[in-house]
Amino acid sequence: MNILEHFAFRGRPRVYGTTELLGYEALVVRDDGSAVTLVTHDLYAFETRRVSRAEFLEGFVPDLSSTPARMATDMRSWFHNIRADDESRSAVERALNRPGKLEDLKVKKTNNKKATAAHVCHDFNRRTCIVLERTENLVVYLPMNGEGLEVLTAAPGHFDKDYKPLDGYPVEKAAALYVEYARHLGATKEAMAELGKLVTVTQADVGAALRQRAAADAKRPTAPPTTTEEKPKKERTAAKGVRPVVRVKQDDPPWDTGKAKPKAEVATTTKTGKPRAEGVGTFCERLILEGKSNEEVLAAAKKQFPDKNPSPSSVNWYRNKLKREGKL
Repeated sequence: MNILEHFAFRGRPRVYGTTELLGYEALVVRDDGSAVTLVTHDLYAFETRRVSRAEFLEGFVPDLSSTPARMATDMRSWFHNIRADDESRSAVERALNRPGKLEDLKVKKTNNKKATAAHVCHDFNRRTCIVLERTENLVVYLPMNGEGLEVLTAAPGHFDKDYKPLDGYPVEKAAALYVEYARHLGATKEAMAELGKLVTVTQADVGAALRQRAAADAKRPTAPPTTTEEKPKKERTAAKGVRPVVRVKQDDPPWDTGKAKPKAEVATTTKTGKPRAEGVGTFCERLILEGKSNEEVLAAAKKQFPDKNPSPSSVNWYRNKLKREGKL
């Protein structure tokens, strides 16, 4: 009996929009090394299929929470609800009567001390992973997926949201099945090295896994190279009846450079050439610069600008302004 007959399987999860559902059960009734005969079903009927080993491993994932005997028992109980032909019924009966069970699969353990911390986990859709190492800050694990095996890491809190321990499941038996998947789906060198700490992995296993990984990487689309060159902006053309935008060149940058900008000169004459009238502020500052006291400046400002109603505080503000400017 080959290794696949010792495990229960499911089709890959079905995706409906944002919802992911469990794949349908798949019971391997014969595995001759090159082809796999299985019984599976959908909502309406059971069927018996014969597919290549590679096709099976690409389309089905192990359900380590079940066993072949338990899955066969469940399938037999569904025959009165789901249509089943004679071939599927007899295949399920043979699976129930055969002596081979999960416990009959003997896997040679390694003497690696680090392997004692490894254990099997699964998510809500029964996808499995092997936890290789766990600390307070990091989980190192090897998930089972359809894109080959690769060692991943995650924070413990994030990992525990997705995976729960599969208590009591022998990690070496899961590792033996992972090696079989790696031969057909590919795996990294690191993944094969970690599996080698749990079960016996031959050079042929490693070579097959690395070749499949290289072939899968070659098929993956590569991202186009990014460039930082700025594309020339297209000049806007004015639509009919719309005034074109005139860009005015500014001598000064729009940001603050920290340099004091030269003050604009105040015109002393009007556009017609007549002398510009002196304001109350300029009037007060001129008298202050002439040495007048605040009282004298205030009295003169009230006489010159009776409608402005200057106050002692405003005259004092003009004096402090001149001091700040260094004119006093």
